[in-house]
Amino acid sequence: MLSSIWSNEEWMWHQLNEEGKEVLIGCVIHNYLGCCLTAMTKRIPRVVAIDCLEALAVYEAVCFAKALDCLDIEVEGDCKRVFDFTE
Repeated sequence: MLSSIWSNEEWMWHQLNEEGKEVLIGCVIHNYLGCCLTAMTKRIPRVVAIDCLEALAVYEAVCFAKALDCLDIEVEGDCKRVFDFTE
């Protein structure tokens, strides 16, 4: 059975969920209970390719988490090719 609720028993971990669509990117940071701690959106003026937009969304989300001292993160996204590239 699939679950849409993220959970992690370790209190120091945060989930980072990013989205890249058209000319906006954003992310939501959840705590270990799945509660939203903060969110961010950013307008991107020019998009070359969807894969590039998704990769930029991951980068911006990680930078946002780092700026908030959320260093133990799990990144979740939609574009398999971006995540295959980062492995």
